[in-house]
Amino acid sequence: MKNMISLHRGLSKNLKIKLVDFYLVNYSKK
Repeated sequence: MKNMISLHRGLSKNLKIKLVDFYLVNYSKK
C-alpha cells in the first residue's frame, strides 16, 4: 500500500511539472 501511495505522489509531481512546462511554453509564445 505504501508503494502505491508513493507512486501516486510521484505521478502527480511529474504531472504538475509537465503542466507548468506546458504553460510556460505557451505563455512565452504570446
